[in-house]
Amino acid sequence: MVGRISAILRISALVTGCVCGSALAQIRIINGVVVNGSDDTPKSPGFSVRKEPQAIVDALDDFDRYCGKEAWEKAFASLAIASDANPTGLIPAKDGFYLPTRLRVRQALCALIPAGRAAYRLFNDAKAKQALDAIGPAVNAGQISALRKIADQYFISSVGDQANDRLGDALFESGDFAAAAACWGAILTDYPDSSMSPLRLMTKRGIALARAGDEPAFAQVLASVRDRYAGQIVHLGGKDVIATDYLAAIAPARAAAPSEPAVTSLELPSEPTPAWQFPLMDDATRQQIEQQLNNIGWGAMAQGVIGGVAPIDFDARRIYINFMSACMALDLRTGKLLWRSDKISVDPQRVQQQVMQGQDFTGDAVAAAPDPVLGDRVLFVRRNPQSNVYNEPKQLICLAGDTGKMLWSSENSGFLSAVLSTKWDFSGTPLVVGQTAYVVAHAQQQQDATLLAISIKDGRQLWTMELGTTTGTPNFRGMITSPEAVLMMRGSKLYVLTNNGALLAVDLPSHTLDWAFTYEPTGSSYDPRFGFNPSMMAMITHSPGAMRIIGSTMLLKEADNPAMYAVDLNGPSLLWRRPMDASAAIVHADEHGALLLGEDLSYMDWGSRQLQWSAHLPGLGSAVRPVLSPGHIDLFLPRGIFDMDTGDGDTLRIFRGYEHDSSGGTLWRSGDRLIAVSNRSITAYAVSTGATR
Repeated sequence: MVGRISAILRISALVTGCVCGSALAQIRIINGVVVNGSDDTPKSPGFSVRKEPQAIVDALDDFDRYCGKEAWEKAFASLAIASDANPTGLIPAKDGFYLPTRLRVRQALCALIPAGRAAYRLFNDAKAKQALDAIGPAVNAGQISALRKIADQYFISSVGDQANDRLGDALFESGDFAAAAACWGAILTDYPDSSMSPLRLMTKRGIALARAGDEPAFAQVLASVRDRYAGQIVHLGGKDVIATDYLAAIAPARAAAPSEPAVTSLELPSEPTPAWQFPLMDDATRQQIEQQLNNIGWGAMAQGVIGGVAPIDFDARRIYINFMSACMALDLRTGKLLWRSDKISVDPQRVQQQVMQGQDFTGDAVAAAPDPVLGDRVLFVRRNPQSNVYNEPKQLICLAGDTGKMLWSSENSGFLSAVLSTKWDFSGTPLVVGQTAYVVAHAQQQQDATLLAISIKDGRQLWTMELGTTTGTPNFRGMITSPEAVLMMRGSKLYVLTNNGALLAVDLPSHTLDWAFTYEPTGSSYDPRFGFNPSMMAMITHSPGAMRIIGSTMLLKEADNPAMYAVDLNGPSLLWRRPMDASAAIVHADEHGALLLGEDLSYMDWGSRQLQWSAHLPGLGSAVRPVLSPGHIDLFLPRGIFDMDTGDGDTLRIFRGYEHDSSGGTLWRSGDRLIAVSNRSITAYAVSTGATR
């Protein structure tokens, strides 16, 4: 077993130790590259959410002020201004959160002292009862909007617990189990004088948490029921059951969070001979590109152009590749090219034109969309490879998985071409759920971010939703580029990591923002005082933005951001913020800690939030994606595939493989194939069976 390599000192510390006086003030590090210049580069203001008019904010402030004086009539009059305005924006809360006005109103009511609650009921009980009676006794998903308004606006009235209970039932019936659990939890924690059975509420909450797969929160409910109501009976579904026995029988299995790849056993091959290899760029082409860029004086950018790793995705039979905007499919078993949308070979003159037009080959994406009814389909986000238009926006296209036939695109699909008079510029990898694709886009040359729900069948717009305004940064040609958003779904919530200083929680049934969490955005990697992007000079590892959910806790770290955050999704509230190496990305997390991958591979323990160990990785390429297995993490590095122990970071084995001249890249697992994608080729190795990804 090869011993673990200790983490090397950061270059910033090296510079600090070797440079002093005024010279130190002129040293800056941008994306890991040391450049000259002062540290007064303008900071990006980051993502901006839509805020409520100041009048509503002032009304809520007046409410708080009058409550402090116990001037209840004036307080509730101020609250009515905010409640009756039918607000659609967000209001700032503490720790960088922005909340819907309805939620802010509810929180204000729950914070009232007993005298304030009594006064509130005196003024509002009659209106609350009338609104609840108007809905009727039946419970169905169509009542969610009306019940939610009563639950928020009149939560502490004498019927507030009834409204929340019925809202929980309606949400449960609609399949939004996490939201249903939150409704019943709110009665237990924020409605102290409810006449409803705590055992029944806790049992219903436990059932919802089990359905939602929230094992840690469910375990807390089960422990509380056992402690307080052991052996007691509750009436559910028309029959009496012992609450503890019923809950124990439906306990969710402890599993990885939905955002985690499947963690299964993996044994690296003993021989370097691959099952197949598909070449992408040979030595001659690399040299031609370097020469072409040298001819125009931009040779320093060659590594940034030829060192990138093509995004891929796959279904049960094929690998789909987006190689410099040329779309193609390979047979997963044999590596045979099945189809291609454009010429595969890299034309150095074409590369020169793309560089001159400001196209830096980032942001291309691919997402497989297999469907038993529609058949295998695949979505690509790319620039039009046939266009020479300066600052060409990225298009979204859908191709048939078996033939590569164009089914629809953002340039000819009815909704995509008709929604706006200008083109959409897509950003990030689409999230495919069933026959719907969710993707973030901007109108060309605009910074307002829009979430689009698109029918994979024909490209129709199902709905759109404004998210807010991004702050773009100039690329090496001075053109403003938008950050690539990362999407993740849990239940009926879609989480959007903007990679621009915000995490957004979208309620899919209502197409509204549940809340937003904002924080210090990643600093621009481009200093406008320089004539080029320093990250193009060398192979700089780019850490993708990532989210992980463990129980009710969301861990997030934006691309190249020097901090990681933990958010309680039930609040929402900030649990903690931890400074971190900007190059690090979250690659795995469980209830004990997280694996972080950057210049080093590290493990952080949740209890202490300290790094337990850190192992330096030699020569990372521009993109790294590991494959996890029990106790192991495998990474494709320039010297081969490194198999490392996740317990202490020791290198257990180095598999040299078939390719020795690449810069490393991404690893994928599909059945008995381990797929290594570099800047030069795609190589598949035969491994033991037992996993998808």
